[in-house]
Amino acid sequence: MGEILTEKWHGLWWRIPICCLFLFGAWRLFSGCGQSGGMLGALAGLVFAAACLIMASIVAAPVLAHWVAHNVFGSLGGLFFPERTGKRPPAIYGPAESRRMEGRTAEAFEAYEAILAEYPDDGRCYLAMMDIAWQDMQNAALANGFYRRAREAVKDEQYLAEMRQAYDDFAPYLGDRLQAPESHDPGGGD
Repeated sequence: MGEILTEKWHGLWWRIPICCLFLFGAWRLFSGCGQSGGMLGALAGLVFAAACLIMASIVAAPVLAHWVAHNVFGSLGGLFFPERTGKRPPAIYGPAESRRMEGRTAEAFEAYEAILAEYPDDGRCYLAMMDIAWQDMQNAALANGFYRRAREAVKDEQYLAEMRQAYDDFAPYLGDRLQAPESHDPGGGD
């Protein structure tokens, strides 16, 4: 995923002119401190010049700190200013699981299908849908359908192993169990 140009220069469009204005004011006040107004005038000029320098530092500090962290300290700077990695947020299973707990299996299937529309290789969804079909509905044909879809879509071997185990654990207790061969694939082999 490419870097978005505005993220790199975020905030510079307004920080640079303000910093320049404060620095110019500080320079004018510092350069004219001893020329007129006596001791009190010079002190007031120094105080205002220092205030301009402080304001310029406050305005420029976030951008400069980010630049120093990444360009001077390298990967150590990532501890304080992490980069966006472009990773997708994890799927949210709460609504689907709560609908299942409430006994609304059709709505739970719809919620899991919505997750699968966004995350087509999510093994946890397929495992949950197989579990609903087997435990809640005692429908081996439906569970078998989810198992077949999962074998085609899921790449994670851990979830595939869990699905094979779930099929072996729950299928013998169903009344309308499909006649499956000894292999873990109800379709007849790998």
